[in-house]
Amino acid sequence: MPHSPALVRLRPFLLLAVLIAVVLYYSYPSALRLHRAGYFLLARPLYLISAVAGNHKAQHNLATMYIEGEGGPPNPATAAYWYDKAAKQGSSMSAEALGALYLEGDGVDTDPVKAVALFEQAANQGEPNSIVLLGELYAEGLDGLPRNGKQARYWFQQGADRDLPAAQYGLATLHASGELIPRDLKQAEFWYLKAARRGHAKAQLELGLLYLNQPGSSAGLKGAQVWLTEASRQEETAAAARNHLARLCRANPTLNCQLSSAGPSLGALLPPAARRRL
Repeated sequence: MPHSPALVRLRPFLLLAVLIAVVLYYSYPSALRLHRAGYFLLARPLYLISAVAGNHKAQHNLATMYIEGEGGPPNPATAAYWYDKAAKQGSSMSAEALGALYLEGDGVDTDPVKAVALFEQAANQGEPNSIVLLGELYAEGLDGLPRNGKQARYWFQQGADRDLPAAQYGLATLHASGELIPRDLKQAEFWYLKAARRGHAKAQLELGLLYLNQPGSSAGLKGAQVWLTEASRQEETAAAARNHLARLCRANPTLNCQLSSAGPSLGALLPPAARRRL
């Protein structure tokens, strides 16, 4: 049966449409494989095809290539464009990355308000780095963003409840300082201890100092010794912890300081049931 003249005329366009659909369908997975294999010059144009078609994963990866200078020179402004496209489609990773650009003024004008809005988008989707960063930004403040204890506490609490050591440390510090929220040393100890058990160096140091400055507490000087010892084993806090530990041992010769530097002490103050949860 002969084809109608209209169908014959449409055939090239139909074939072109099928070809375009095939290219769009395979461009992202092909780009991803090439990207992971290090073939950046080949991956970037394939990501671009998929990004133009609206694939938010391709948009994010293409933006990251522009940030890292993969397949060409770095271009933060173009990265911001594609992160924005992906963030508007709900990509939490892109929202977080774009927020960082606005915070630093990299490829875009510095805008802390936009940065915070993007971090909140990412945090509300569960991005742990954004949750912690929001707590830190509200706790420390910066140009265009005043300190806000209520917001700092909210975001640190969100992260602490998700068992993020950095958020637990931040929440403990808020309670310990009493600058932005009412001082509560019991809550400070609780959250420092949570983070310290997970190996957070600054939490171990601050917990040791809290016990050192409260010799009448339940943990007392022994608690100070234990946690300062733990902090002394971590590069980030080693120098400060060793100085405090040395002063503690000189002032309290009854403490067995010779053993404090040999062998693990994490959990020495905890009951057996608690130690098993470490």
